[in-house]
Amino acid sequence: MSADSISAVWKRIFKWYKTHADKSSSPEFHRRQKPVPAKELASTEKKMSLIFPDDLRATYRLFDGDQDCSIYLNYYMMPLSEIFRTWEMLAELRDESNDVHSSPKGPIKHHQWWSLKWIPFLSNGGGDHYCIDMDPPKKGVLGQVIHFDHETGPSAVIAKSPVDFLSRFADDLENGKYRFEESEMSVVPAKK
Repeated sequence: MSADSISAVWKRIFKWYKTHADKSSSPEFHRRQKPVPAKELASTEKKMSLIFPDDLRATYRLFDGDQDCSIYLNYYMMPLSEIFRTWEMLAELRDESNDVHSSPKGPIKHHQWWSLKWIPFLSNGGGDHYCIDMDPPKKGVLGQVIHFDHETGPSAVIAKSPVDFLSRFADDLENGKYRFEESEMSVVPAKK
């Protein structure tokens, strides 16, 4: 995966937003946060004892996330500082969640609720996340994207990588599977 390919995917997504989200009522979809300095990215990886996959690192070198801008349905790209705070909070909560046992679809190690080897990168603001799995089982793929539900834990493998996940989303946007809903400030499935 090269930085060029993730950059091209983000350009497609932001181009769609620029075309479909009204600039006067949705200015947050027409701006992007500044890139994360390499030193800050390395510091976050060190605090988490994880190395981010190249496509996630390249994304944050393009722009930081934004809580005001839903990128994927009602999920927003988390600012790097929020990734660490969320990861840290979920690490503390996992010991309290011993009675929660998930039954995820796809190759995800059966952790009771949360793993320190997951990197949350999209959030719905209500505790649910799309995460990057840095410790998959043998049949899984390092860096695969999984969905995490705050009540039940991991629910499913969604894509082989962040770039795969975002590429499919960009394809769906361009193929008319979604529309921008001003009242929800989010992308929703297109009506048929």
